[in-house]
Amino acid sequence: MSQESKFDQFIYGKFVAEKDSEYRLVSCSENLNNNISELEDIHEKIYYFWGSQGSDPNRKAVGICRNNTRILPEKKILLIQAAPAFNKDKGIFSRGGSRSFFQHRYIFVSEAEIVGFKNQICRLLGGLGNMSIPTFSSLNQLDDSEQKSWLLGLEDFKPLPATETTEKKARETIEKVWKKLKNSEQKILLQALDVILNGKRLLLTDQSKKNTRLLLLLLDNLLLFLPTNERHKISLAIGSVDPEYCKWAQIIVKLDGSSIGSLPENMVWLDFQKYEFDKEEYLDHEYVKDFIAPNKDKYENLITICEYLDKTTKDDSDNLAWEFQEVGGWLKLNYPS
Repeated sequence: MSQESKFDQFIYGKFVAEKDSEYRLVSCSENLNNNISELEDIHEKIYYFWGSQGSDPNRKAVGICRNNTRILPEKKILLIQAAPAFNKDKGIFSRGGSRSFFQHRYIFVSEAEIVGFKNQICRLLGGLGNMSIPTFSSLNQLDDSEQKSWLLGLEDFKPLPATETTEKKARETIEKVWKKLKNSEQKILLQALDVILNGKRLLLTDQSKKNTRLLLLLLDNLLLFLPTNERHKISLAIGSVDPEYCKWAQIIVKLDGSSIGSLPENMVWLDFQKYEFDKEEYLDHEYVKDFIAPNKDKYENLITICEYLDKTTKDDSDNLAWEFQEVGGWLKLNYPS
């Protein structure tokens, strides 16, 4: 099986041909064949979305995080997908033994490989979530004889067109999303930005499924305001996610209607249906309070900031304000390239 242009990846699930198959690694890229135990640990000990309990057979989730494992350390990003095992021909859940089961796909990618999705993480994860996860009868042996390959590559995703520049993306997001928000809603989002930069975890919910797209657009807008060094570190989980078990994600967008139990101590909950936090939050991070907030109604300034954040390699978010000067109410770069 050729792996040219394909990502390094593996799938954790069950063998559909075995009556009493246990959860295990069911497929992996050729160069990962000698790391089966370590790959299984990635799922069983670190990166998962929910616990073993739960009655919803349709749970799905996607996520992105830094690759903090010893596997392929040069691939700094890990994409994660979870979905019910499904037989597209029979139209029923595939069964390992007598019960329906879930499968998890893990993809190792470099920052360069997904550079086309810069500022559109939700678009990247949305594309992944729409893909089916194939089933296997034995290790690396597809259950569907007509399917030639299970490996995903960049060609399976749809990155931004080369003509869609950072400025165009920033302008479109600010004009179509940010400008339409009420003043109180903008302040809430800035508080959410403050939460992230202060090292807390953020839970976003909206029980109204018709607002899911808006929720993801708001999240994209929020990520657009993050300093470069924070964007690169962000870990995000979207879908049927249980905050109690999904400990690796700094931002969780919970899209199912299941109840929320006690939250981790360092997690703040923002309910978009009410546009309020579960506890009082303040703008106290210098970057948000002194740099983003004063420009929240100056849309051209926000576009200038987003353009700069997209290009800079500086890591010190507290000093980003020094890169600009205000001239006649407009932000200008001190040292334009």
